[in-house]
Amino acid sequence: MFCFLIFLNFFLFKEVKIAYVDMDKILKEYQGANEVLRQLQKDIDEWEKEADSLKNLINKSKEELEIKKLMLTEEGLKIELEKISNLEKRYNDFLYEIWGKGGRLERRQRELISPITEKISEVIKKIAEGEGITIVLDASNAKILYAEPELDITQLVLAELNREYAKKEGVATKEISVGIIPFYEREAQAKERKLGDYFYSNLFNFLKRNPNIKLAAEKDMGDALSRHNLKIGDKVERNTAFLIGQELSLDYILYGIVSMSGKKIICELKIIDIKNNSDISVGKAEGGSKEETLGKLNDLVGRAFYRLIR
Repeated sequence: MFCFLIFLNFFLFKEVKIAYVDMDKILKEYQGANEVLRQLQKDIDEWEKEADSLKNLINKSKEELEIKKLMLTEEGLKIELEKISNLEKRYNDFLYEIWGKGGRLERRQRELISPITEKISEVIKKIAEGEGITIVLDASNAKILYAEPELDITQLVLAELNREYAKKEGVATKEISVGIIPFYEREAQAKERKLGDYFYSNLFNFLKRNPNIKLAAEKDMGDALSRHNLKIGDKVERNTAFLIGQELSLDYILYGIVSMSGKKIICELKIIDIKNNSDISVGKAEGGSKEETLGKLNDLVGRAFYRLIR
């Protein structure tokens, strides 16, 4: 009871900020982890090849014995059967040596994956300290019934991990300047719920965490819209967005539309490469709530900008 009171006091008197990550997604998309998994799969392929070779040798020996066993003496047959038995023992011993408990596969996994999990933990701790986060949960294991997408730092962790991996491997990353035009709300219902503001502010905060992205100031974006006789929340055509990107000397500019279809919220985001005057496909984020849609939007944007800074 005393320990519980101490634990309760900790949360009562200390500001607690909780975030979560999807470790399954991190292991799937972290380039360093991919390299390790490729190496592990290479080892597994070699072991499977060796196992198949032993199995084929056993089958061949059995086929040869069937052909010649009528010509063998009892002692000769005994010798041949013993050879096959020894091969089968060798085969089974090899399987246990590789795939058994504490076997070479388990040891190899520990050898290769432990440094990766340690690196991921190190980056999570670094980001948590920088963001003032008290607790980070693993959404792939914990039974999180509901959490706001703003608490998801998965893409932030991935961006940092892949940036450090690229630097280590000598893969150049670059800094890019980006502007975000506030979202246009297509229907009255979207306007009433201020969905444009919601997606814009969360997207702005999401991207400003990336050290490779320099965001245009909101005031500069507002002034640029005014020069084109537009105000915050007006629909911006593609050509106007491009011109604003040129005026602000940006590398990329984002603009989008928020709409509703029944209870479904749809956020369609577009990115223009200013230098090449070309469109970059991002896609639509759709969900039954603004939080669900935002989570999908952050995922789409995170993937798009990971490619752009490489």
